[in-house]
Amino acid sequence: MRYIFDILVNFRKNLYDFYDWNKEDEILNIRKIPIVKVSKEDYRAFYFSLVRVSDDFLEKIENKTDVFHRIQFRIIKHACILTDGVQAIAIKFENKENRLVSKLLFEEEEEVLELSEKMKEMNIAYQVLEDKEFLLETRKETKMNAYIKKELQKLSNEKLCYLYFECFNQKNKDRTSILRHFLETQDFTIKKKAYDFLKVISIKK
Repeated sequence: MRYIFDILVNFRKNLYDFYDWNKEDEILNIRKIPIVKVSKEDYRAFYFSLVRVSDDFLEKIENKTDVFHRIQFRIIKHACILTDGVQAIAIKFENKENRLVSKLLFEEEEEVLELSEKMKEMNIAYQVLEDKEFLLETRKETKMNAYIKKELQKLSNEKLCYLYFECFNQKNKDRTSILRHFLETQDFTIKKKAYDFLKVISIKK
């Protein structure tokens, strides 16, 4: 089994690109972690679905991942880098399931792909449990949208109509219609303008 050394991972329930990691996240500096190469079909299953793996596979990767922890190392019982030779993700298994996952830094993923070129694909026995939900927004956008949805409800009709005109350049006095348009729009510029306006209003209160 091949390993990659000294990489960063951010194990979460959802896959976030490295530029979407937060300071509050527990970013782990992995000292050593095994690389497992699988077929493109199996990689897609692990990437897009919640799966349960066999005891046999877990035994192969058991206690082979360790993390820099102060002046010592901390063992992660079941973890690996999974790749199909084109992409790669880190997985931490809990109760035999790929509950926690992480994307890699670009240069570290490239290193994994290079190392995997001469590796043979491993057949992993697994069961697909359900499809995973994938967020189409960054974490910042998700937080911003939640704030807009909450604060719009607090605005008076006068301020709501004013904000609608400023954002959409149209007059509208139907409160229900205005709220629906704000919540349905995919225009980031409009969302940012509404967010900034609502922030200013909250500060002045």
